[in-house]
Amino acid sequence: MSKIEYVFAGTDPALQSAAADMLCRCFDEWRIFRSRYGRRFPMEEISFLARIDGDCAGHVGLMKFPVRDGAGGTLPMAGVASVGVAPEYRRRGIAGELCNRAATWAAQNGFAAMPLYTGVPQVYARCGWQTVPSNGVTLQPPPAAAAAASEWRSGDALSEAEKDWIKKCYEALPPLPGRVVRDIAGPRFHSWEWLFAGELNRFLVTRDGYALAADGVLAEIGGDAAKVARRCQGVKEAFLSPLDQGTAALQEAGWTLSPAQPDAPACWHGEGAMLKILPNQKVPENLFFPLPDKF
Repeated sequence: MSKIEYVFAGTDPALQSAAADMLCRCFDEWRIFRSRYGRRFPMEEISFLARIDGDCAGHVGLMKFPVRDGAGGTLPMAGVASVGVAPEYRRRGIAGELCNRAATWAAQNGFAAMPLYTGVPQVYARCGWQTVPSNGVTLQPPPAAAAAASEWRSGDALSEAEKDWIKKCYEALPPLPGRVVRDIAGPRFHSWEWLFAGELNRFLVTRDGYALAADGVLAEIGGDAAKVARRCQGVKEAFLSPLDQGTAALQEAGWTLSPAQPDAPACWHGEGAMLKILPNQKVPENLFFPLPDKF
């Protein structure tokens, strides 16, 4: 049996292009990425590779982003993404070894925790990740709120002034634990550039603030929440932190709490959140995982 070679690839374009080819064999999403971006990664990731006889056999990526800790500070996160093993090399422990090596690197480089989203939690549980609650609430709109979907626009339909207004409103939001400190520039996944380019994201912009819906789910309200909430029609549900100003505003506007509150909300499409807290680090228990920044 051929020996497995593990490589820290960082952001090396040549090594990542080989990983992109392998990931295209694993996921439909990556085939779409390659049709748009070629063999380069569409967003910034720190890559860890497994190679066998010169072939890319597996990949784990880390996406760096800070979140609010709820107490005036930030927590540096290393989000786990682009995890894949070529079909012919599976069942050899490659994914687990790559995750362990990525965790060692993250701990050595000052990260607090490593979040991920998955439908196969058992793979990561063996490497020390734990399933965590979403810490969010799902709200249903009032029956009369089904119209006005045309007011929601994609990011590429917004003017630069509207985008600047959204950024200003977001940055003024209370620093709830888990709220992402979005970069002003890309190519990071959690940047404004990537958020505005997201095909499933739709924005409602008013003079009082804005709302953001991800895949038809209201996920963010900035500005004067009470006034914006009254305009939030044409979405199927909302998923927000119970501490979010938008949650109370929606309830005042007639939205009701969903009777069922599963750990993984329906808008996560069958995936759950997991977290690995790194050695000597503390993370608040009420950390909220916002839908627009789900990767």
